[in-house]
Amino acid sequence: MDSTVFEQAASGNQSLIQRLQQHSVDPQQKTPQKNTILHIAVMYNQKDISKEVLRLCPWQLHQANTDGNSPLHTAAKIGSKQMVELLIDGSDDIESQQYDIIGMKNLKEKDTALHVAVKNGHFAVAKLLMEKDPGTLDLMNNDNESPLFLAVEGGFLNIAQHILLQFPSAPCCGSNGMNALHAAVIRAFNARKFEYRAPDLSLEEVRHLLCSFLLHAGNKCVNVGYRKANQPTQTGGHGLAEEKDVLGWTPLHCAAHLGHIEATKLLLQNSSTCIAHLQDNEGMSALHISAKQANVMEQIISHKPDACDLVDNRGWNLLHVAVANAKLNVVRFILKTPRLESLINAADNEGNTPLHVAAGRDKYRIITILVNEIKVHKKAQNHNFQKPIDLIRTNPNIGELYKSMIAMRVGANRDKDHDHTSKEVGYDQDKDVKSNRLKNISTIHLLVATLIATVTFTAGFTMPGGFEQNESSRKGLALLSDNTYFHLFVIADSLAFYCSSASVFLQFCAASEHNYHLLLRFTKVSATLTYISSLGMVVAFTSALHAVMPGSSMLAYYTFVSDVMRLLLEEVMNLQKKRMYLDGLHCIVQHIWDILRQLKFYFKIPPTYIVMEEINAHNPDGCDLVDNREWTPLHAAITNEKLNAIRYILKKRMLESLIRAADNKGNMPLHVATRRDKYSIITILVNYLKVHKKAHNLNFKNIID
Repeated sequence: MDSTVFEQAASGNQSLIQRLQQHSVDPQQKTPQKNTILHIAVMYNQKDISKEVLRLCPWQLHQANTDGNSPLHTAAKIGSKQMVELLIDGSDDIESQQYDIIGMKNLKEKDTALHVAVKNGHFAVAKLLMEKDPGTLDLMNNDNESPLFLAVEGGFLNIAQHILLQFPSAPCCGSNGMNALHAAVIRAFNARKFEYRAPDLSLEEVRHLLCSFLLHAGNKCVNVGYRKANQPTQTGGHGLAEEKDVLGWTPLHCAAHLGHIEATKLLLQNSSTCIAHLQDNEGMSALHISAKQANVMEQIISHKPDACDLVDNRGWNLLHVAVANAKLNVVRFILKTPRLESLINAADNEGNTPLHVAAGRDKYRIITILVNEIKVHKKAQNHNFQKPIDLIRTNPNIGELYKSMIAMRVGANRDKDHDHTSKEVGYDQDKDVKSNRLKNISTIHLLVATLIATVTFTAGFTMPGGFEQNESSRKGLALLSDNTYFHLFVIADSLAFYCSSASVFLQFCAASEHNYHLLLRFTKVSATLTYISSLGMVVAFTSALHAVMPGSSMLAYYTFVSDVMRLLLEEVMNLQKKRMYLDGLHCIVQHIWDILRQLKFYFKIPPTYIVMEEINAHNPDGCDLVDNREWTPLHAAITNEKLNAIRYILKKRMLESLIRAADNKGNMPLHVATRRDKYSIITILVNYLKVHKKAHNLNFKNIID
C-alpha cells in the first residue's frame, strides 16, 4: 500500500476520497497484512472515510486480512458502536447478499465479530450485534467457546446478564469442556482482579451475583432481582452443575479447589442431584479436592455427610489427600471430628494409612501430629509389610535426630526394628563399606583442617610487618594496620581459621557416628569448609606478601595467580570424583553469569527509535509486518527493553494498531511485558489508556493471571 494512501486513510484526509473518485488510486492495494483501505479507516475509527470507501468500494466490506479479520471484526475490537452500525448498514445496501458479515469468522480463533466484542468487553457493540443477528449467539469459535461463556469468563457481568435475560436459550459451552458455570465460579472467586462495570456493587455482591445468576435460573434465566425462579439451571436435560470438563471436574470441584465457600453453598443448595458424589477422571470427588481447604470441606460434609466415604483411584480418602498436600488445618479438623474417625487408619490400595503417606515424605509437623494422636495406629503394616517407622527410617529426606525422636515416641526398639527393616525392605548391605570409606576420607579432611587451623592461628599473632616497638599510644599495634592488603590478609586469615575450626569440630562429631546418612552429611559439610579455608589461606598468604613487598607487585600478582590456579586445578580434579561439589560450582558460576548479564543495565543505550521513525516515515504500512511468532515492533521493543521505542510507538497515532495486536499465542504486548518481569515497561503500558488491560491470550489468561 502506498504510504500516502495509508496516512490519508488513517488520518481521515478527504483528499483520499477525491482520488478514489478520480481513479487516481488503486482501491485494491493492501498492506503486508492484507489490510484494505477500509480496514485502515476502521482501525483508526475514521467514520467519514469509512462511509465513502464503503460507498465507492463495497466489496472491501467482505475482504479479510491475513488473520481472517473483516472490517467488522476490526470495528468490534476497537469498540466503536457507530462504526459497527455503519458497516452493518452498508452490508444491507449491497445488492448481493452472498456473505453474512455478522456471522463471518476469522482464521485464527474462528471468532465472529460478537466473540471479538465480548472478549474486549464492549457491551454496546455486543448488544448491537446480538440485536442484529441473535443467531450469532449459537456460533462457537475454535475452542468451542460461546459468547456467553466468554462474557462470564472475562468478568464482563453486564454482557452476561444481557444475554441471559434477553436470550435465555443461548448456549453456554466453553473451552476444555467447561461451561459458563465453571467460569462463573472461577471468576467470582477472582473478582478483585477485574474492573467490573458495576461501581454500585460491593465486591461480595459482585461475587454473589456472578454465581447466583447461573445457579438460581430456570432455562438459563437469571434470578438477580429481575425474575423469580427457584429451579436449578438446566441444559440438555441435566444441570450445568453436573457437567464435567476434560479433567472430569464439575463446578463444585472448582469451588472446592479455590476454597470458595459462598459458591460451594450455592451449588450444594441448588443442585437437583448429589453433585458432591461426582468424581473426576482420577476418581477424586469435590470433597477430596477440598482437602486443601478446611472451611470448604466443612460445608460439603454438613450438606452431604455420606460423601466422606468416597475414595479416589488410588484408594485415598480425605486424610490421605490432606497429608500428601501438607494441609495442617485440614488434618487437625479431620482428627478432631468424630464422624471422620473412620478415615484416620483407613488404608489405600497399597495398604498405606495416612501415617504411611506422611512417613514417605518430609512433612515433619504432620508426622508429629499423627504420631501424637492416640487414635492413629502406629504399628499398621502396608502390603509390603512396612510400618510407618520403617518408612521414616529409610527416608533420606528426614534428619537422623528426628528419626530417633519419632522412634522413641512410637515406642519402637531401634535395633530390633532396624533388623526387621533390613530383612523386609532390602537394607543396603554396602553401607558398612561406604561408611568405612567415608571415615577414611574424614580422617584426611581432619588432618588437613587441623594443619590449616594451626597455621592460620599462628599467622594471626605473627602479623606481616611486625608490631610497633616505640613508646607511644600505638605500641603493640600492627605496623601495616592502615594498609588495604593487610586488611584483606586479616579477613582471609580469619575466614580460613574459622572454617577449618568448624571442619575439625564436625569431624570430631562424626568420629563416633555409625549412621551412614548422617556421616555422609557431616563429611559433605566439613569438606566444603576445608576447601573454603584452603582458599582463604592462599588469599591470606598472597595479601601478606603484597603488603610487605609493595615494590614487587608483579611478583605478588604472579604468586597469587599461580596459587589460585593450582588450587582451582585441584578442586576440579576432586570435583570430577564428587558430583555434589560440581553442582555447587555450577550454581556459583551461573550466579556470577547472571550478575554480569545485569551489568548492561548500568550503561546507557543510545535510542533506537530514530531508525524506526525513518522507516515508518517512508513505509507506514510496514508497521503491519510481523515475524514468525507474529510479533509486532512493539512486542520486539518490549522484549529488548527499548523504552524509547515503546514511548515512540505509544505516542504515534499511526501505530495505535500495534498496541492491541496479538501474536500467534494470543499474547498482546502487555502480556509479553508481564511474563518477563519488565516493571518499568509494565508501568508505562498499564498507565496508557489505549492499552487493553483485560485481554486474554489463547490460554485464556489475562495479565493478572
